[in-house]
Order: sequence, then C-alpha cells, then structure tokens
Amino acid sequence: MADLTNISRPPIRNIGGGGNIKNELILVQSGDYVTPLPPVDENTGTITDNIQMLPGKLMHSIYVTERTLKPAFSRQEGSNLDCYGYQVSVEGFHPGLEAAILSFLRLHGDFRGLLIFRSIKADGTEVRYLIGESYNPVSISAAEFSWGAQANEDKGTKITIGGLQNDPIKIYEGTLFLQADVKVPADATAIAYAGEGKYILTPGASASATIANITGMTHGQVIFIEGAGGEYPAKIAADEVFILKDSADFEATSGAWITLKAFAAGAGKMQFIEQARG
Repeated sequence: MADLTNISRPPIRNIGGGGNIKNELILVQSGDYVTPLPPVDENTGTITDNIQMLPGKLMHSIYVTERTLKPAFSRQEGSNLDCYGYQVSVEGFHPGLEAAILSFLRLHGDFRGLLIFRSIKADGTEVRYLIGESYNPVSISAAEFSWGAQANEDKGTKITIGGLQNDPIKIYEGTLFLQADVKVPADATAIAYAGEGKYILTPGASASATIANITGMTHGQVIFIEGAGGEYPAKIAADEVFILKDSADFEATSGAWITLKAFAAGAGKMQFIEQARG
C-alpha cells in the first residue's frame, strides 16, 4: 500500500471553478489499440507513454457544445473493505439532428473503448484526462435526444459515456492520433507541423539529414516522431532548439520514436523538449 502524502491547495486561480474544457469527446475504439495500455505512474495517476494504435487506426473526435461537457466519477463500495471501484462518466451535448450523429449512434451505439477529454489551462497548454482501462472499457450508457418547442430550447443529443473501473480518471500525457500519418520528405531539415499525430522521418537519399526545426507548433503542443530506417536515417541533434534527455541525439532508425513538447522560450523562439522515446 502506498504511503499517504500531503495535498496542498493548487497554486492556480479559481481552483474550484468549472469550465475550461475543450468542446469535444475523443474516442478510441476497442480493437484499434494495443492492450495492455501503457503503465500508470502509481504516485501521480498519469500515463506518460503513447496509447499504441494499430496500423491504419486513428482516434476520433465528436463535437459537443461548449460548456456542456461534464466529467464525473464516484467511488463504488464492494462486498468488503478490500473491494471497491470507480464509476466514471463524461456527458456532452451534440447539437442538431444531422446525418453524422444519427449514423454514429446507429453504427456505433455499442461503442466500447477509451475516452479522452481536454482541459485548457490559462497559458494555453492542456491537461488530458482518460477514462477506460485496458480490460475495463467504457461504453455509451445514455443517448437522449430532445427537440425543444421554442427556438431557445435544446435540439440535440445528450451523450453519456462511462463505466466501472479500478481507478478514478487518469491523466494522459501521450499523443493524440487524430490524423493520418505524415511522412516528412527525405532530406528535409524541418518538420511542418499540421496537427497532432505521427510524423515519420523518411531516410535521406545519399546522406542522413538533420532536423533543425519544427514549424507551426505553439506552446504546449506535442508531436510524435517515428523513424523509417533506411541506409541514411534522419537525425535530431540535442542543441538549444531540441532539449533532449541526457543530451542524447535521436536517430530515426526503423521503429525508433520520440515525443517532443513545444515550449515558448521568448523572443519568438520555440524549443522542443523530449517527453519520452523508445
């Protein structure tokens, strides 16, 4: 059993206030990702490694109206003091009655898997929260449509996704794979960031190229980079732009990967700090 620790008042303004949640649900369907999930840090309840998606599979988002997303969890007693779990759920409202949401409910009303939602901090960075576990997936527990009689009354579907799991809501610091893999051209010296996902470094034609910069990223965004191997694999050198652990360069050999987080270093400069590699 872990030792108890002190929990101080969080050093942020309006710590008890709600809101600041990005208006989307990110779904990861069972069978599209590798189980078991990456390990959880027992002290922080955080998953720092990436959820490994199977080839050709992506995470998918559902728009929900701003200020309607409501996460919740509650401890559920078991048959004795050593037996308990957590009922977790996230509720959101999808407006209108369009073909896309009707098709989703018809085809995926039996959805089982993981759900991620994001809270946006004052500095623009975000915290990602995860419900669902390796062998305790969440599912759609309610989908309630309403069509108000007046123009200012709800017309849309309230969707609740949840389930019973071992732990409360977890923090997820890995990558969101929301778009198809991006192949960085051979011999490129910069990566053009076009949204979160997997960026594959194509090997050079006659020599190994060194990535000197990443364009298009803002403070707090994360990029997942994977090597494609080849005779001349690309490299990322540890320097004042790329802050790599133990100042160890990254070589994009086949299957090698690294996750970097953008950090605004002032004067319009951006640094990219290693989060993990493998």
